[in-house]
Amino acid sequence: MPRRSTDAPGRGDRQSVSAPTELRFRPTPKLAVYLALAALGLLTALAIGRPEPAVLATPVALAAVVGLALPRPEAVGVAWELERDRATENEDVVLTVRIEATAAVGTLELAVALPAGLTAPRPQRLQGVRIDRAGAYRFDVPVHCHRWGRYELDSLWIRTRSWFDLLVAEHRHHQPLVLRVYPRPASLRRLVSPRDTHTAAGSHVARAKGAGLEFADFRQFVPGDRVRDVSWKATARTGSLWVAQRHPDRAADVVILLDVFDEPELATAVRAANAVATAYLVHRDRVGLVSFGGLMRWLRPGMGARQQYVIVDMLLGTSVFDSVAWRDIDAVPPKALPPKALVIALSPLLDRRAIGAIIDLRRRGIDVVVVEVSPLPFAPATPGVNGEVAHRLWQLQRALVRDRFAELGVPVVVWDPRRALAVTIEEIAAWPTARRLVR
Repeated sequence: MPRRSTDAPGRGDRQSVSAPTELRFRPTPKLAVYLALAALGLLTALAIGRPEPAVLATPVALAAVVGLALPRPEAVGVAWELERDRATENEDVVLTVRIEATAAVGTLELAVALPAGLTAPRPQRLQGVRIDRAGAYRFDVPVHCHRWGRYELDSLWIRTRSWFDLLVAEHRHHQPLVLRVYPRPASLRRLVSPRDTHTAAGSHVARAKGAGLEFADFRQFVPGDRVRDVSWKATARTGSLWVAQRHPDRAADVVILLDVFDEPELATAVRAANAVATAYLVHRDRVGLVSFGGLMRWLRPGMGARQQYVIVDMLLGTSVFDSVAWRDIDAVPPKALPPKALVIALSPLLDRRAIGAIIDLRRRGIDVVVVEVSPLPFAPATPGVNGEVAHRLWQLQRALVRDRFAELGVPVVVWDPRRALAVTIEEIAAWPTARRLVR
């Protein structure tokens, strides 16, 4: 039901009602039927010379005349706004429609068209209400976000009818609204440890020795060492002062390489990229993103909440751009791909350009791990013996690609989207860091 708007100006109203829109009425089929019946009765009465047909047509003609003579609303002001322009999957966002009526409108019909991925209950999305006097009215439509993405809402239709439904006026309100729906990140209990770190404090144990918590080694005491670093147990056993060395906790550069050559696996890969980026940013690492495909985009590594929003906005705009041109990792600027960064590639390993880019990174000495987004759920075997044989040969070919990566020291773990991403990350993290050294 509509509510008279009583909001204080400026508070809770980010969008004011637009200037009144002129309502242009046009005849309905009902008016044509009324006029045809009136004309038929009059002509029949003249033809047969009797008044009965004209008398029968008089109520119809009178209804048409009265319906056209009664006053009609000339204009209404329309505006709509979203409760917020960002949401997460499976959340609800309230879409508010405001109507400013300068006179009685009568029955007003509202229709909100939503893109695929957003839904709303039919009674709220399609409404027919009575507006019997001038004033401001408000309608709330709860919009449910089913799937991540960037959505543009630009279809709000209003329709009103005159008395006896003889005339109708329709208007499409064109005021685009943008709603960004973020993927709901998966919970990752463990992350892949980077091979190299930088000097900033973080959550990863560095290979270098310094002030930290993780034990590294013992060495003899030298002037300048702190007393609290002395290992009294080792000193008691040997009779001389020994110092316990430790590994410091450092931050790292992490770059997510997203393969956008193939459409079916893209939505799953984007969801995984969001979860991985969020987890590393929480651990105070610098995270960057490279969208590697027909259209290449990249984002330099950064940290903090702002970087998380920038990454997610970039992921929402990710799409497949068909191109047969050969793409090389050289197109990515060095600042977007630091030499000591940990590169986490999310790829179905279907396109030779993506496979070649990962191998090229490895040969340059960059630490690379691969999460293979399994295409098997999207490409089942064709029924029949030939289809089964072809499907097995295809899987053997994919196994050869994994073996090639293993020879280069690149961990490859297959992730079935039906399985939790945290399990796959655990398998990669179980690889010893020493096995990821350049061979």
